[in-house]
Amino acid sequence: MTHWRGASGDGLPRGTTLDNHWASLDEQRLQVFEELAEARLAVGQHAQLLAQLRAHLAAHPLRERTWGQLMLALYRCGDVPAALAVYRDARAVFSEQLGIEPGDGLVSLHRAMLDRAPELSYAAPSGPAVAPAAPAAEGRTSVGWAVPRELPADLVAFVARVREVADVVAALRGPAPTAVVVTGPAGSGKTALAVRAAHQVAADFPDGQVFVDLGPGTAVTPGEVLARVLRALRVAPADVPENDDERAGWFRSLVAGRRLLLVVDGVTRAAQVRPLIPAVPGPALIVVGARRLGSLDGVRRVTLRPLGVAQARDLLAAFAGRRRLAADEAATAELVRLCAGSVLALRIAAARLARWPAMSMATLVAQLGGDRHRLELLADEDLSVRASLASTVAAVRAEVAGRLLELIGAHPDAPALMDRAAAELNVSTQRVQRALDSLVDAHLLHPDGPAGYQLPALVRDYLTELAAVPPAPMPVLRAGGSTRSRSAWRNLGWQGIVSLVAVAPVNAML
Repeated sequence: MTHWRGASGDGLPRGTTLDNHWASLDEQRLQVFEELAEARLAVGQHAQLLAQLRAHLAAHPLRERTWGQLMLALYRCGDVPAALAVYRDARAVFSEQLGIEPGDGLVSLHRAMLDRAPELSYAAPSGPAVAPAAPAAEGRTSVGWAVPRELPADLVAFVARVREVADVVAALRGPAPTAVVVTGPAGSGKTALAVRAAHQVAADFPDGQVFVDLGPGTAVTPGEVLARVLRALRVAPADVPENDDERAGWFRSLVAGRRLLLVVDGVTRAAQVRPLIPAVPGPALIVVGARRLGSLDGVRRVTLRPLGVAQARDLLAAFAGRRRLAADEAATAELVRLCAGSVLALRIAAARLARWPAMSMATLVAQLGGDRHRLELLADEDLSVRASLASTVAAVRAEVAGRLLELIGAHPDAPALMDRAAAELNVSTQRVQRALDSLVDAHLLHPDGPAGYQLPALVRDYLTELAAVPPAPMPVLRAGGSTRSRSAWRNLGWQGIVSLVAVAPVNAML
């Protein structure tokens, strides 16, 4: 189809016996175009068809079937007003050029759209499928739609969080464009909950499920997130646009009207996922991160709290058995306290019990009871409470909030006085207050009373470890003709040191 140029027999003499043959070829080509458009509508390529249907109608305005296909493509993209406007345009064309009304098929389609008839919505075929590739734009290869199935395996021993899972599932099955933010402390089971909910609704999203893990830290930009998602939707890496706005636009065009579920884990900033928020019904988004991402508009938030005692015991029992817990109720209660409601800590402790059936509950409690070694023992292969906490702390490390957290960690039992913290950090009290709010938002601090804050137990252990690490030896450096002591350089912070060293003459550093 893309190689066809002009009318059949173009440039050859007319009035010959071949005229009927040329006309027949032209009609066959138009029918083939419409049959192909019908097939692509059947596999959900509504958005990709729009430009080609409009161009086809511009050249052949009396093709009633194509008018209906354009109406249906717009309707399935969620643009019902535009679909109804196309009907008005078709009616005007037929009236002006032929003096007739549209046929019964177009009139019935218009009436069904006014009634929002459910049979007009796109229903994907069951099972994985690959749709025919859309013709490529100038200078760009074509993009097919291979149904992605990227969800990680669901946890077999998923305990507790029943209400929170139900909240996420209910939001994803709502009629409006859906985005859910699952937030909670490090190790609270956010990812496991999001994966469990995604598996429960997977059948509602037959166009696929995409899972993107941003990993630890804050370095992933919104453009990089979009690029990862586009590649998951089988856009060739060479075809991913350079411009972030173009990436966002292409993403919205690809998923418009599709029942696609997108899960993005490890989100630290709202900007990373803002372009992915669904604009029309069809796709849905689950965002997983420690922060609430309060600047995202129109999203549902599900916040995970530390597990209660009963839920913590249920999780331990799923691995170690209830008899073992009942054999030493006091030690079990102490183990629950030491794990501080952390799903990750409880899972690791339970895995240790399961691995060593002869180990008593009291022995494990005695090992974990020493604060200096607790995080060392709360690790099992690739599961680590320390690593989980490190990722959350790293997300605020470069901010004033990170410096404030280090200050609190060095003096965890001292009252958090605003003025003293501001003087220590050389910032205003307003900056300190915003930093405290940021730490609460990241679940690294808990409000405690009207003007106080409290470190969660495992966060306190991690910060104590950080404070105990001796700083690296720092030489006396001379920059700009002035000498600074080790303590003065340390007070500057690394950003200040880098800025001074960058402008200092090379022979000024001894």
